[in-house]
Amino acid sequence: MTETKYPNFVRERFQQLVQKTQTPMAAIEQQYDQIFEGSRQRAQSQFPSATAEELASFMHKFSVGKIWKELIMNPPQTDVELIYCGLEGLRKGKTSGKFFTNMFAMIQDKGIPTLMRMTARGSMSEVYRHLSLPHPGGMTRYKVNLGRFENQKDLIIDKRSEFKNPTSIAINYKTFNETLNIPEVAIDQINNYPSKKNVDGWVVQTDWRCIVGFISGDPRIWERKNVKGTYGGVCNIVDMTVDEEPTVDSSGNIIRPGMTAWTAPELLIYEDGSYCAFYGTISIDDKGKPTMNCFLIIPIIPIMPVPETEE
Repeated sequence: MTETKYPNFVRERFQQLVQKTQTPMAAIEQQYDQIFEGSRQRAQSQFPSATAEELASFMHKFSVGKIWKELIMNPPQTDVELIYCGLEGLRKGKTSGKFFTNMFAMIQDKGIPTLMRMTARGSMSEVYRHLSLPHPGGMTRYKVNLGRFENQKDLIIDKRSEFKNPTSIAINYKTFNETLNIPEVAIDQINNYPSKKNVDGWVVQTDWRCIVGFISGDPRIWERKNVKGTYGGVCNIVDMTVDEEPTVDSSGNIIRPGMTAWTAPELLIYEDGSYCAFYGTISIDDKGKPTMNCFLIIPIIPIMPVPETEE
């Protein structure tokens, strides 16, 4: 659609969108044209006796309203190059009732390598299933367009976001720690390194600690009873500073010493005895017991499940 075909009221809205969202005019026009042409069939079916001029008037009013909603109600987007490096798992909002996922990435923020949280909601909440988590060979770099509200640290994944050009990069846990200044802490010292909390008392999800150790016992995955369709996972971590012996409770369950790590089930792909670097936040409960919310597992010497074979 050429500029002369845009009515004045549409052109005025374009100018306002450029100023408010810093979106290039060419991008606004391209998106508008797609909305406009996409509305043609529905407009014709809704108003079969309308003239071409009446149809065009309706389509312009609809299209300018929709693009205004899309750009004003959503945060401005920028093209970002990131290394995908963590996952909280699929959740469901208590008040909204909608699914969401928090993911984590290493991004150059003002020239400084920074760990940042990405949030995906609704229809985009399962986008993580199409991305590659860290693996024995390294991590995956993507180019993606992400939203970001002014004065907010989180990045927003929405319908406009497209993860492109996946590239595998070699990176070990030592380099990862050094790049992001993540402290490596032994389990017997972890109480001295709790993660920070924000002004509302919530743990800052990007204030990670690293524990290097072994998975002790079989990891567990279960479906949350209160939220159907979402799953939780947990594993137990030990290192050389853990010297207690396992005990058995009254029900016959083995109680293993070490660090409890709550995590997304998608991360629990390694077996008992795997040597890994575990990343996440550390919380201390009222009894002084630490637990980890684990968002990343970098395998060092992993033990993979043995594939089942058909007899």
